Amino acid sequence: AAPLEVVGLNLLEPRGLDRLLGEKIFNLLGITRVYTKEPGRKPRKEPIVCRRGVTVGELAKMIHNDFYRNFKYARIWGPAAKFDNEKVGMDRELLDGTIVQIHT
Repeated sequence: AAPLEVVGLNLLEPRGLDRLLGEKIFNLLGITRVYTKEPGRKPRKEPIVCRRGVTVGELAKMIHNDFYRNFKYARIWGPAAKFDNEKVGMDRELLDGTIVQIHT
């Protein structure tokens, strides 16, 4: 059996409790939230929920096969990027909270 993870909470000071619990639950379930962005627009507010370890190519295929077949490159921002607006290929692994713009 996997070891249990203990999370200390102060219910008298609940600020940030929802964020902390949300992050812990997503981490325990192995879930990654990825936000898509169209050129010249802000990122979408609703994430695409994927398994941990998802790559840009897998995300492209999840969105639509045409994005995968016609993929040229992607630009990413956030945790998976070495720097904002980094140009990456299909094998870049995405981390929770990454913003992705796919170019075809």
